[in-house]
Order: sequence, then C-alpha cells, then structure tokens
Amino acid sequence: MIGRLITLVISLVVFERGKWAILEPVMLVECSAPIEFHGQLLSSVTRRNGVIIDTDLSDSYARVVAEVPLNEMFGYAGELRSLTEGKGEYTMEYSKYCPARAETTEAVIAEAEENKAKEDNGSSAKTKKKRKN
Repeated sequence: MIGRLITLVISLVVFERGKWAILEPVMLVECSAPIEFHGQLLSSVTRRNGVIIDTDLSDSYARVVAEVPLNEMFGYAGELRSLTEGKGEYTMEYSKYCPARAETTEAVIAEAEENKAKEDNGSSAKTKKKRKN
C-alpha cells in the first residue's frame, strides 16, 4: 500500500515538473528530376521544413535527399509534378521521431483543447436531457 502511494506521488511530481515534448515522425525523402529542376527540388523541400542531407547532380538528373516531417509531406506528389512538369518523382520512408516545431505543438494543443471542450459540452447536454426525462 505504501509503495503504491509513493509511486503515485513520485509520478505526479515528475508529471508536473517534467519537460514534455510532442514528437512527430520524420521521413527520409529522396526526390529526383531532370537537372533543370534542381533548384525547384531544393526549394520545395526547404519550404516544407526539410533538412537537406545530400544532393547529387549526375548525368541529366538531380537527386535531393532530405529529412522532412511527415505532416509536411501531404500534397507533395502534386506539387512535385507541378514543379517538374510531371518529370519528378520521390520516395519516402520512416527515419525517426523528433520534437515537433513550436507552431506544430501549439496547433496540436489547440486542437486537443477544442476537442475536449466539445466533448465537455456534449456530455453536459446529455446529462441535462437525462435529468429532464
């Protein structure tokens, strides 16, 4: 009994004083396109908060390897086709988890608070209906 109480108190203290971070998946992205689109490849990745790891210009093709947050990759296929006149392609695979940027963290927290408020309002409305019946 005392062991459980001590564990509970320690958990509460750590929870209140600890440093918390929201983690997001980061993808390893490899883009390739004809060499004349090299600049567009670089700018499209950096606009999406990507970190360029490697670039390679060989033959008539440019290749860019970067780590990009998964949340930033939605819609990239269409953008890449547009930028490269349909000649670009990319692959993406999981790389690691990293702490989310401040803007992402704030958006996630705001959305969670909004959802919680909706749930609280929904549950109080159900309680009122039950009381009337």
